[in-house]
Amino acid sequence: MNTPQTPTAEPLAPLTGSPHSVVINGVQYVPENSENVPDRANVWYMHDNHTFSRLGGGVEAILREARRLGKDSPYGMLCTVTLLRGEKEIRRLKKCVHARKELGDTSEWEAEVRGDADAVRLIEANAYSPDPRKLLRIIHSEINYSEDET
Repeated sequence: MNTPQTPTAEPLAPLTGSPHSVVINGVQYVPENSENVPDRANVWYMHDNHTFSRLGGGVEAILREARRLGKDSPYGMLCTVTLLRGEKEIRRLKKCVHARKELGDTSEWEAEVRGDADAVRLIEANAYSPDPRKLLRIIHSEINYSEDET
């Protein structure tokens, strides 16, 4: 006869930080190919002169900003989404949107992004690397330089 057993108090396995890992009964299971799971997404708008503006803040915010940039840069383009792990490119989505021809209709770009679980997760989480100069300004502004504290 099978009798229920009390689970033992085993220590948890160290977390890897992978969004695709799962912990069951104190054991963490990580996909074998976790090094190929992206941890950030890059979205760029390419201007007429082939300079780039980084976009972020969610899919709707990206589309809004691309439309705004397209008014000043009619030969520009909302580029394909690039998915990376660290600095390594894992893969790229296929659809881009040219400002002059298609920026009024971004439905295919949006459908491709929303159809890719990694892309939508990372874009909606706003998981892109900020400009390090902005990050330093944020850190600097949060430091209290009061002489009263010792």
